Amino acid sequence: KVRYKEVDGRAILIEPENGKVHEFNPVATLLWNHSDGHHPLELLTEKIVHSFEVESMNAAQDLSEFFAKLDQAGLISWINTDS
Repeated sequence: KVRYKEVDGRAILIEPENGKVHEFNPVATLLWNHSDGHHPLELLTEKIVHSFEVESMNAAQDLSEFFAKLDQAGLISWINTDS
């Protein structure tokens, strides 16, 4: 189980069982806050593009990398359907 807190627009996740701390930048915090299984990747990409004024292709790549890293860290279970 992960403990979550947001400080100054940045998400901080703590894994109590191993003491690991993960601090997210504002883009990652937006993604974490909408990672509930009810927001399609296309909508999350749009949110990044509009909130941070980045190109859609870059936003999609960042999103994919972020969720892959969370999955590798065991923080979420994510299936990349792009493969």
